[in-house]
Formats: sequence, structure tokens, C-alpha cells
Amino acid sequence: MRLAIASMLIAATFVSSASAAGLDARQVPATAKWVAHVDVTRLVASRLGQFVIDKGKAVGLEEKLAEVRNALGCDLLTDVKGLTLFGDSYDEKAWVLLLDAKMDQRKVTRIIEASEGPETLAVGDYTVHRWIDAKAKAQGKPAVRFGCFHGDSQAVIAADPDSLKAALLTLDAKAPSVAADDARVKSLTAADGAILYMDASDVAAAAKDRPRAGVLTNVRHVSLRVSEVDADLACDIALTAADLEHAQRFAKVLQGLIAMVEIGIEQKQADGQPVRPGEQLVADMLGKVKVAQDGPTVTIKGAFPVDAVSRLLFEIGVERRGGPATQPDARDGQGKGGSSGGTGARLELHLPLDLNP
Repeated sequence: MRLAIASMLIAATFVSSASAAGLDARQVPATAKWVAHVDVTRLVASRLGQFVIDKGKAVGLEEKLAEVRNALGCDLLTDVKGLTLFGDSYDEKAWVLLLDAKMDQRKVTRIIEASEGPETLAVGDYTVHRWIDAKAKAQGKPAVRFGCFHGDSQAVIAADPDSLKAALLTLDAKAPSVAADDARVKSLTAADGAILYMDASDVAAAAKDRPRAGVLTNVRHVSLRVSEVDADLACDIALTAADLEHAQRFAKVLQGLIAMVEIGIEQKQADGQPVRPGEQLVADMLGKVKVAQDGPTVTIKGAFPVDAVSRLLFEIGVERRGGPATQPDARDGQGKGGSSGGTGARLELHLPLDLNP
């Protein structure tokens, strides 16, 4: 099972722990331009998380969990607490992953040693392992990985040894963290109570040498917060533009895009064309989105019924697998008729190691 680090957040969908693992600003270097955090405890305890787990059982979740447990000595349903991803630039190798989890470090080390290109190097008091991510290599992406253990319940993984070293210095309080920056701390406190939180500054730098990302040249800061409130999944996005004029333009474009989707669905209905369930769900959800502009900041907010989000995920899954399936019920993960079955598809968990090198 060759699995890439880039999809690590997907794996978090199937993870839980005994206590919430919120974003700890003290663990993020002061130089970080972007941060993403998944509180997997909140995710799994949520209605949406339970839906995903229940549906996962029909596509091999339990078998994959057993495979990971046997290979790594880590039970994904009890041992993993949270995932934090950050970087000091937008280069594809400038990322560090903090994985808060208990695992059998000897088993993990043996797997690394059996991977392609294993090496060890000393970074301060830490033994850092180097290996090749087979899937990333097959995709033509940067594939060298560096990783080490920080204490008994945290792994640190990076694509660059300097980034790894900087992260370790911050974790050991030997280098400043974003916690020393009052402005960043104020922004990151929005992560409290969130299932998923992302925060990016100096966003214009992400557009450098990326023609398709040209629109980002006029964006200074972006944040995303996803949380579950009662029976709704709340999504809050804040975008700070370079100036008032660009903020007004962004707001108009976003409002226009939402209107175009809604009009498109209405036109299909008027023409008697079939409207896929997923399309109708998207249109219904977009009707709940509110775009507002205040000075250089544009906010996009929406609160969507968890049942509707669950159905949308189900419809997307059905389309990707190319076959019909029973309609899901977000309350118990069962399709109509009492079946939690699908199309015979199998689950793939994405991890940074080849469990069968």
C-alpha cells in the first residue's frame, strides 16, 4: 500500500482520540507563513465524522485499520490526537507535519529502514530518518522524506532537513514560535473549537511562478474555519485583499459565481434536463452562503445541515466509483433499506510510508 504524505489530512477523517487536540501555536515556528490543523477528536465525535466512519466500514475501513495497527502499532481510532501542517514558504517542499499519536516507534523505524534510500543523520539530540516516498516518486513529485520522533507521542515529518530542524528547535522552545506574535496569535485563536482550521499570510507569494494562481497576487491573508454547531456544519472564510478596490471585486466575483451555479440548475430544471442529486445539493447549500465585504476584508459564511453535507459526500463518492448505491442516512450511516453497502469500492488510507515495502 503506497501512500503519500500530501493526503494525510484525508486519513484524519478516520481517526479519533480520547481528548481534543487543538492547535498549539507554541509548536509552530515564527517563520511559518501558513498553518493547517485538524482536531481529529472533534471530527470523529461530530455527526459528519460518524457518518464517514460508518460508511467507511462498507468499503474496508476495519481491514485498513487492522493493517495500520499491525504495521505501526498505532490504532487510528484511539491513538492519534491531531495533525498540524505548516510551512515557511509556498514551495512544494516547504512543509512540516506534526503527527500527535502514540505508535510503536521500533516498528515504524523498521518500515523506514526497509523503504527505498533509507539513511539516518543526527540533528542535535535527534536521530532523523531519511527515505523515499514511493507514491510521490511515481507521480514525479519531490519524494525525499525526513522524519523523527519527538517524545513518546509525536512524529515530525518534512520534505526538507532544514525545515525539520527548525521545527524541532521550536518544539524544544529553542527558537521563537508564532505564539510570540500577538497578531498571529489573535488570528490563530479562531482555531479553538474548530474541526479544521487553516491560516495563510503573505498569500501573494504563493502566486509567484504560478500563472494559474495569478488572482492570489492581490490577496494578503486567508483563513478557513470549519466547525460543527448543533446539526449544522459551519464554514467561515475570511480573505484580506491588497486594497479596498480588490476586496470589492472579489466580493462581486464570489456573489456572481454563486448566482451562476443557482441559475444553471434552475435553467436545467426549466429545460426538463435531469439534475443530478449532487448538483441540487450544491445549489441548495450555496443558497445559504453569505458573502460580505468590510474594508479590505471579504467574508464567506455558511451553515449547512450535516445531513445535507453527508448526502453530498455520498453522491460524490458514488460518482467517483461509477455506480449506484443506497441513499445514506447521516444519523446512522445506513442507506435506505438498512444497508450500509456501496458499490464494492475499497478504502485507501494515505500515509507517508509504504507499509509493504
